Amino acid sequence: MSGSKASKGRGPARQRSRQQTSARKPAASVSPAGSKTGLGGTAAATARPTPDIPAKAATVAQSTGWRRFVPTPRSIGWLPFITLVLSVIGLADAGYQVYAHFAGTGLLGCSAKADPCVLVQTSQYAWIFHVPVAVYGAVFFAFMVAICSPSAWRRQQPVVRHVRLAAAVVGMVFVLYLIYRELISVRQVCPYCTSVHIITFLIFALIVYEASAPKTASPARARR
Repeated sequence: MSGSKASKGRGPARQRSRQQTSARKPAASVSPAGSKTGLGGTAAATARPTPDIPAKAATVAQSTGWRRFVPTPRSIGWLPFITLVLSVIGLADAGYQVYAHFAGTGLLGCSAKADPCVLVQTSQYAWIFHVPVAVYGAVFFAFMVAICSPSAWRRQQPVVRHVRLAAAVVGMVFVLYLIYRELISVRQVCPYCTSVHIITFLIFALIVYEASAPKTASPARARR
């Protein structure tokens, strides 16, 4: 009897001891990836954010695409960039003269009949084959804008370089003829015409320098 009572007394005591032990044990933790860690284990590494590689590639491609359409000295080189800028300025100058001629508004600042601009542009030498000289200038600069564009400078075909050089030479010869007519025949100097002459001379000098310089891998050709 005494032995059975003692064993019955120890039963509840053992159950209470087990409950206290289990309460002291830390519960198993679940990592964000779904793996459990128990006693003596290390917690699973938290998920690290992976770099968005496609987004970065798209950003780089987008910036590269903009550089292809927006010329800069870094993308095509200083000499090609300057020739392109000069060609655009010359096209604007010659285009304005063409507009003033056909619209009959007269050039800005050249309204007097005795003005050198009026005398030069109304003389018999202001037309060649019944076409105003300003039209030839606008066509020349429009062609130079195309041949001095970034895509044209990036081309490695010799024919492109030869056409660019030939166009610059033809333009310079035409300018020398117009200067001769201004100084010798009309004996007047038109400021608008002189600005076109200076731009043409600068383009000619830069293109001749580029054609005669030793051939190296220029930025315009390297970034194809």
